[in-house]
Amino acid sequence: MNKSEEQILTDARAIVADRDSWGSGVLLDWDGCYCLLGAIAKASGIPDDSLQGDAADATYAFLLNSPAVEVMAKVLDPKGEDFAITGTVFRFNDRAHRRGEHEKVLNALDEAITLAKETA
Repeated sequence: MNKSEEQILTDARAIVADRDSWGSGVLLDWDGCYCLLGAIAKASGIPDDSLQGDAADATYAFLLNSPAVEVMAKVLDPKGEDFAITGTVFRFNDRAHRRGEHEKVLNALDEAITLAKETA
């Protein structure tokens, strides 16, 4: 069963809703924390072992073509100035993580969920 973009983003939000489950720098760190892209991948059905190490390369390629990542990138870069949607999401997450802005990530996910619902 294929999930809608809205459902993937809703599930991704649930994955990172707890600050202690939210990470940066990699899709899934060894402490079990997901970055925003990692949470979207997990919510899309990608298993955890494909989010770490060398296996993560194929997951990044998948995410480049993910409609859910595209919706997320539209929220973060409405003018579409960044050529790589994954880069937009990755940089946003890591910047927010460095600054301790967990709520900012959750708010952006809420906007993306609303956009996905409106454009379905």
